[in-house]
Amino acid sequence: MEKTIIFTPDTDIQNILYFHASPVHTQETAQKLWKALQQNMKESRSALVMLTAGDWNQDLSPWKTERVFSKGEDFEGGADAYLTKLCQTIIPDIETKIFSLSENNMENTAVLPKRRMIGGYSMGGLFAVYAGYRTDLFTDVISVSGSLWFDGFAEFIKNSMPSSRWKHCYLSLGNKEKLTKNKRMAKVEENTLLIKQYLEQAGITAVYESNPGNHFYQSEERMIRGIRNILDYL
Repeated sequence: MEKTIIFTPDTDIQNILYFHASPVHTQETAQKLWKALQQNMKESRSALVMLTAGDWNQDLSPWKTERVFSKGEDFEGGADAYLTKLCQTIIPDIETKIFSLSENNMENTAVLPKRRMIGGYSMGGLFAVYAGYRTDLFTDVISVSGSLWFDGFAEFIKNSMPSSRWKHCYLSLGNKEKLTKNKRMAKVEENTLLIKQYLEQAGITAVYESNPGNHFYQSEERMIRGIRNILDYL
């Protein structure tokens, strides 16, 4: 079952960030992010929506592929179905709530945000980039330690056209993520840099940042840096 946590600053809202953290990130993580980012969100007139997909490996994977760990689950390729639900049901419901709470929009819950951003950690970061190619709903994308090693994903990006509304993209990895013994996941840095190149060729401003550590080292700090980077463009 999907879950959402909505944070709104004490100002009129113009922009909204939708962010998929990973299953290991809890409501406490969401609270820490909001505490660190509250002033940035207020200054940029942005709301933060923390999302949890119903099934991580199904809802956020672009297509079916085998598991990467022997005790894990196969990826079911449900991203298109989940993206449809996100765009047609989840986001409209959330924005009705947000804009009805926004002082300047009490009379108009149908108003659209100026910038609608999407981000995520790990598989959430993969899904965020994928969404930028499958819908025109988002203007900015954040992929923090994104699972861009995903089989065939770099080729998909190379041969596809992103949304014409997509303006900026932030990509980051830990500098030890490529050192994994798993040969598929070891391609993550190579693929991420390739994808950055493809995005730039398509006219999108793309930033890449290397962080110390493995996949989950200082994950909250990485998410905060990524979100602040995108907010600087607003």
